[in-house]
Amino acid sequence: MICEFINFIANIIIGFFNFILSINFLKILVIIPVYVFIQRVHNQAQQRSLKAVSDEIVKINDFLIEFIFKLNNLKAGDIVDDKTLTELIVLKAKINSHLNYLSEYLYAFPYGGPLNYFIFFCTKKYFSNDAKEKSDALELEYQENILDDTILSLEKNLVNNNKKLLPYSTHNTQKDILFNNDIKKIYKMKNNHIIHLDQKSIDKIISLSTNLISHLEDNTRKML
Repeated sequence: MICEFINFIANIIIGFFNFILSINFLKILVIIPVYVFIQRVHNQAQQRSLKAVSDEIVKINDFLIEFIFKLNNLKAGDIVDDKTLTELIVLKAKINSHLNYLSEYLYAFPYGGPLNYFIFFCTKKYFSNDAKEKSDALELEYQENILDDTILSLEKNLVNNNKKLLPYSTHNTQKDILFNNDIKKIYKMKNNHIIHLDQKSIDKIISLSTNLISHLEDNTRKML
């Protein structure tokens, strides 16, 4: 009985050492540290992309707050000086430019772990696409709240080339234009043509941007 037990233990020990010396085990010893290294490099790339996205969002939000503050200091009938008008035009251009940069950084963001991104790199499709779909949805909502039917939309002009101040009449076809180019006088805008941007708008936009960054941060912790 004792001899059988000793033989059993000996077989286990011999089998264990045979496994350690086998090619499969040696492969595992090589693969694990290599994958850990790849994971580290991939995570560093994600962190750089995350910082680029965060920086763009901070710039957009800062420019947006400044634009809304300047715009909301004006009332219908106010004479708008050249300096203020130029500042508004420049801020609008900056916001739209950085929104484009944001889209580019998000498109290039390495979602998931190194394996998932490798599949995307080879096939242009993620094995698990949930993270990217959620990111796209958050970005779309973020941009819509900034641009859709607001004065920041590229379809809404800040300056009217007409030399005559546009009347308050809702029949004017250029009622979505904010300033007269000649005398630079602000006039009333109908709410159904241009959505008003205020503190409530800012709060919602900032909340959406925070959710987007938080989602990307969670995504950088993926192993596969």
